[in-house]
Amino acid sequence: MADVAWQTYKTLCNQANVLSRTLLEWTVTHVHVPALAARLMGVLSGPPIDRPADHRALPSTDMFDANLGVADVQGVLHALAAVHDRDTRRFRHATAVWNDYLLLLQQQEDQHMNAQDQVTKLMRAFDNRDIEGIAACFAPDAVYHNIPMEAVQGVDAIRGSLAPFMGMASEIRFEVLRSAANGNVVMNERIDRFKMGDKWLAIAVMGVFEVGDQGITAWRDYFDLGQFQSQMAAIQAG
Repeated sequence: MADVAWQTYKTLCNQANVLSRTLLEWTVTHVHVPALAARLMGVLSGPPIDRPADHRALPSTDMFDANLGVADVQGVLHALAAVHDRDTRRFRHATAVWNDYLLLLQQQEDQHMNAQDQVTKLMRAFDNRDIEGIAACFAPDAVYHNIPMEAVQGVDAIRGSLAPFMGMASEIRFEVLRSAANGNVVMNERIDRFKMGDKWLAIAVMGVFEVGDQGITAWRDYFDLGQFQSQMAAIQAG
């Protein structure tokens, strides 16, 4: 058993996505949808959260990170709505816990959408060669790291770092191939294209974005510097 501090354990257990063995087992007996019951049993079959060394080692006190989806929790609440013993304390507690979990998941979905929207806004500003529109996408103390270049911090520094790239191209196209979000973090796989004269420079990029209340707080791009340099040399050679 891991040596976990009590305060750390309490903090974990108070999260809406952490459910007790007792609650999960009670819910399984009241959810008469085989696929949904199997999902809950899958949670119970996983390892419980590590407890402090002096915690009472009763299985009923185990706590689990449920890691369920919105549809799963909505299905649980729909099933519980048909339970006959709805006036019991156990039923009221269970529905309150599952509703809290649903609210957390819905808030996370909203956060995903907001983060994705902010990154999409940044991509479109590049397509429009709008340096001020790009700058407006960032939080005041944002960090931009165009790896393997040096990182820069602050909107003015980011603007100054990106302006030369904007100036050397008559057209810019950021083609997003794939995009995924986890909370406030967005990752996208792109082909960044810059038209110089009558030729296009195309670079494969993997981007990671962290988004806060005031905009993008961190942007890290990973690309092959050799690919960029070889294409640039070919364009300059004519």
